[in-house]
Amino acid sequence: MTAPWREFDKAAEAPADWWPPLGTVDPRRTREWAAATRWPDDGISYIGRTPDGPFAAIRRYTPAGGWSRMDAVEVCGGLFRQVEQDPADVAAARAAGRHQLVVVATGYTSPIWGSACDERVLELLTHCRLLAPADAITAVLHVEYDSPLTGLLRSAGWHTGVTDLYAELDPIGRNRDEWLATLSSKRRISVKREMRRLDDGGGVVQLLTGRDILPVLQPVAALEAEAGRRHNGTADARMISTANEDLAAGFGDLMTMVVVRDAAGEPVASCSTLSGGGLVLCRSAGLREPGARELAAYFHACYYGPLDLGWANGDHGLLLGPGSLGPKLFRGARPQPLVSAIPPDSPAVLRRLLEVTDGVIRARARDLGWPVPAGPPREGCG
Repeated sequence: MTAPWREFDKAAEAPADWWPPLGTVDPRRTREWAAATRWPDDGISYIGRTPDGPFAAIRRYTPAGGWSRMDAVEVCGGLFRQVEQDPADVAAARAAGRHQLVVVATGYTSPIWGSACDERVLELLTHCRLLAPADAITAVLHVEYDSPLTGLLRSAGWHTGVTDLYAELDPIGRNRDEWLATLSSKRRISVKREMRRLDDGGGVVQLLTGRDILPVLQPVAALEAEAGRRHNGTADARMISTANEDLAAGFGDLMTMVVVRDAAGEPVASCSTLSGGGLVLCRSAGLREPGARELAAYFHACYYGPLDLGWANGDHGLLLGPGSLGPKLFRGARPQPLVSAIPPDSPAVLRRLLEVTDGVIRARARDLGWPVPAGPPREGCG
């Protein structure tokens, strides 16, 4: 007898056997991550079968501003990545997308848990679509380019396109010398000079883990909120502190807060990191100006401190995120393409937006020196 579909509004309420064990996988694949990184009214729920069926994070809603990385038109149209589109097409797509069902990553990784080659994934997506209004447009957002899920969707007739780039630094080597050796001579000289600015300015980097994180939660939240405001972020220090508290409670010693202090001992930059599966995830940066620039504090918090943590852990890579690619690539990262997919019966205008975005993001990757493989992702799971 086939197990029934089950839906949970909170990750913490979903069956424990749906989730991989903490520490064994990319931190974004864990229940602890999903439970702690929810914002009020984000509308995400988790649907699947028990005990071993694939499950997905979904959001069905009527767009009303905000949450652009979870909006099918914003993502497929590349609008939140400043892709220029025909305004008439954008207006038509928004009119068609008055209701949406998005299967969405909660941290820029595959939004489907379980085997991505499992044909039951297509059954899951069909079931999810039945839960949304009949006129809802559907999309699967932010899937890794080389994920078997992209091949499974293409084999089922879904349209795919590259819609974003995510920076990863992998491998990092076993120590600083090995990592520096991977950089060009010019970049190596620049990075070494940048590293010395911390000592020359009397600053210090702290790697705080476990209970040692608790005293810095409030100042770090203030730094993150200040950094967010400079990038039009809306999260306030209270929301940020709550999320960091939940992450610290869930991840325990697998969470490390990188804090850069100036000569007076005041925190001027931070980066919250999570570890698992041989990776360090640089989740969120904080920065105070003035005071940080003279020490190159941002780079010590978001690159050099996490690298020290990775080497101490014996990890093989850093996950650096989709924003500000230039500084990350200068320090050895590569932009990994992320794919979004829409079903065969999607509005034609949404397919046009996706095609334009695919071309623009591929061109950006090419300009950065890391071209996306020619053509669409592979079909099937082989």
